[in-house]
Amino acid sequence: MVVRFLARCFLAVVVFFLLLAAFDFVFSKVAERANYQPVEIWHDVLGGTVDADVVALGNSLVTVGFNTEYMDSVLGVRTYALGFSGSQFDRQSYMYSLYRAKNRPPKVVVNFIDHNAMSLTTRVPNRDQFFPLFFNKDFRKAVFPVENFSWAERYIPMWRWHSYGTNKFLSRSPRHFRSGFKYITSTRTPFTTGARDSMRFGSDIEVLSPLWDKYLSENVKDGIRTVFVFPPLYKNNHFAEGYEELMTSTFNDFTERYGIRFLDYRSLPIVEDSTCFRDTFHLNGKGSIAFCDTLAKDLRQLGLI
Repeated sequence: MVVRFLARCFLAVVVFFLLLAAFDFVFSKVAERANYQPVEIWHDVLGGTVDADVVALGNSLVTVGFNTEYMDSVLGVRTYALGFSGSQFDRQSYMYSLYRAKNRPPKVVVNFIDHNAMSLTTRVPNRDQFFPLFFNKDFRKAVFPVENFSWAERYIPMWRWHSYGTNKFLSRSPRHFRSGFKYITSTRTPFTTGARDSMRFGSDIEVLSPLWDKYLSENVKDGIRTVFVFPPLYKNNHFAEGYEELMTSTFNDFTERYGIRFLDYRSLPIVEDSTCFRDTFHLNGKGSIAFCDTLAKDLRQLGLI
């Protein structure tokens, strides 16, 4: 009797586990199509639908600064904002590798850099952006070794969702972003007039330099032209003593070795205008158009488009 009872309990647990796994799979497929910007970008990357001639790679400076609709209209080519908010190049590189594996190659990569370009990512915000993709084997292979998912999150169906709101993944509200870009009309109020601390650069140069070298050399080998872009920041941001020179020399070394252009937009007139910024680091819609107008002209003048 005891053995039969235990066998029935075991069978019930297995059936429940399989049903929960099936529900997890269905829910993940629904969540993958949500009107939620990080997930939309991952969906495009893994679905092979990016189809762009010019791709901007970086963090949130890309997703709110590289105005794809405006760039498409001015340049007459397809563009995409491949932004990974809150990330640095350790995370951006695996997004880019998945993009290259699944999509046609771009002609130009506009690589946004900032004072954190040689720092490891400390924390990925919006961690739930990964959850709909757990059933994709290519995603698991690239991301699981890097991101610190627990055993329960990886193997127990639906467990990863339990402390996150799922409403955003069921939303089908009108889209307010296009090809990875999110148009933000507003400025945060009260507007923060300066950075809290002076910007520092290069805390993880020894770790990240080989990753940059691998990425840049592969682009050269594949005939993809890379452009480094330092986007405009609000005027009160500044480097701590010695760190701007270190950043410049580091990326100048890359430009010399790989034949890359370095475009620095920190002196654009809009850096004096708070109405062009969402906050001290991020452009809003008005600022993105002003910045992209100059960027598009420079890309044309350099003969890259």
